[in-house]
Amino acid sequence: MNLFTRILEVLCERVRLAPDLDIKHLAQLTPGYVGVDLRFLVTKAGQICVKRFVCQHSFADAMKVISVMSQTDFVLML
Repeated sequence: MNLFTRILEVLCERVRLAPDLDIKHLAQLTPGYVGVDLRFLVTKAGQICVKRFVCQHSFADAMKVISVMSQTDFVLML
């Protein structure tokens, strides 16, 4: 297992991920990243995920439910 893959796995342990999210592929898309860069990636992908959910639902519904982070949420941050 690639070190970057493992770091992403640890950073995503408490995050709801889409079943088709490929962490190994994301790790391949982040050459030269360090731990703090990967943490920023996960944080910003989470923000995109929330924004996507809020745009699709009412604000009240968005406050009740945490959406699932997708591969696209991550790739948009690269």
